[in-house]
Amino acid sequence: MMNFVGAIFLAALVLAGIYFFAMTPEAPPQGQPSPHALDQ
Repeated sequence: MMNFVGAIFLAALVLAGIYFFAMTPEAPPQGQPSPHALDQ
């Protein structure tokens, strides 16, 4: 059972990483409510 849970967790982590790296470069500047927070 632990192997199944581990596989699900790993799959979710991989999908999260793919979405993160896919969305970050093309994220619109106005999508962030506080752009000044990035300067800190």
